[in-house]
Amino acid sequence: MKTLLSALGLVCLLVACTDNTKQNELNQELEKLKTELETMKNEANQVSNQIATFLTFQQGDAEEAMNFYISLFENSKVDTVQYWGEGAPNQGKVMHATFYLNGNLYMCSDSPAIHEWGF
Repeated sequence: MKTLLSALGLVCLLVACTDNTKQNELNQELEKLKTELETMKNEANQVSNQIATFLTFQQGDAEEAMNFYISLFENSKVDTVQYWGEGAPNQGKVMHATFYLNGNLYMCSDSPAIHEWGF
């Protein structure tokens, strides 16, 4: 969004500017911003087209596991974490989290249900 606003500001400056040198500089900056915006669109499309592994934890340790996993791999980070709210069976535990391991998308949660399967 910031890039888009910067681009719009440059367009306004281009229209108002009469100095050819300044217009050339602004045109070059506008081209850079267009390229950056295209790159951001491509990255967003790549992420939205990924199949993500979803890990379900039954002992309330999803957040601990997620943080451990990201400590093992470069290019890894926690993206989003939502917690179970007040009155929920797993109050304060991870309802849904997304994270990246070596650039690949993963999801996890603390399941309120106990399953026959586990890790």
